[in-house]
Amino acid sequence: MVVDDSVVIRKLLKTVIEREADMEVVAVAQNGNIALRKMDQVAPDLITMDLDMPELDGLDTIRELRNRGLKTPVIMVSAATYQGAEQTLDCLNAGADDFILKPKQAKSFEESVQLIRVELLPKIRALQSVMFEEPVVEKKRVDVPLRTKDSEISKVSAVVVASSTGGPAALDCLFEHLGGGLDVPVYVVQHMPAEFTLNLARRLNERHPLTFQEGTHGLYPKANNVYIAPGGFHMKLSQNMDGDLTLLNNTNPPENYCRPAADVLFRSAAGVYGNEVLGIVLTGMGKDGANGSSVIVSCGGSVYVQDKASSVVWGMPGSVVEAGCASEVLSIEDIAAKVRHLLGKGRYV
Repeated sequence: MVVDDSVVIRKLLKTVIEREADMEVVAVAQNGNIALRKMDQVAPDLITMDLDMPELDGLDTIRELRNRGLKTPVIMVSAATYQGAEQTLDCLNAGADDFILKPKQAKSFEESVQLIRVELLPKIRALQSVMFEEPVVEKKRVDVPLRTKDSEISKVSAVVVASSTGGPAALDCLFEHLGGGLDVPVYVVQHMPAEFTLNLARRLNERHPLTFQEGTHGLYPKANNVYIAPGGFHMKLSQNMDGDLTLLNNTNPPENYCRPAADVLFRSAAGVYGNEVLGIVLTGMGKDGANGSSVIVSCGGSVYVQDKASSVVWGMPGSVVEAGCASEVLSIEDIAAKVRHLLGKGRYV
């Protein structure tokens, strides 16, 4: 179902979707009220949702869908503005699964179609692969090969985190359970464009005891600070001749179709922290983080990944497991408890 009050955007999305042989638009709606009335009639497998609509906007529609117990995946269609970022993060926190940006500078309808196609179709397919796969019956905590316990990290000087689809809510949960007083810096790559990462940092800073900010070029990292890679830039760590660490941002080509990319951060962290870096890979589509996790492990560090049951999409965590680089596969709450234990801040049972 395509939900948008703009005739042009509805036509764009419908064109993109119906050019795929295995997809169709079963309904369109001009606002949230109409969408909710049509839900029982058409039972869509996925919804694209506008933010600003008359009568019932995207945020309130998401809330009503989730209040009804409906788990239908929702992809928001957002404007690349500060206000659009604010509204989109509200929707993600309320239960939306992902978002795409409306094309801003396309010179033709067909160019707009191609820009949306690149962003939208992979996200539809990733979310639908989760919807239609067989239910997971876990007889034990994990049923995948993990690294041996004797290779677990003994000292942590830095924590690096990767997340994508479902990441804002996962990060909120992670830092809620991590609490404060970690005494080490934390570095985060969340796949988001500019404006969105700035808003994400501000929101997390308002909610949690650690200090959150975008990782600006030339900044000297401090303990108990969380640095979020700015949208559109890779963020990496560098060490000068005196041993001082610095954050460096660049616009080198995307890796894993992403900029920022977790692999860039993870590799650089392993380079400066060696066997004292702890990696965390949370929910997300694709394989970003797998290569960097391999480097962390080869340097003697450890990597913990979010379990499949609690991930919106298990692409990124699953790729680390497939690469044989996961020390453990845990819920976010257990990851946080494990991190605090390794930092000497509490017991892990």
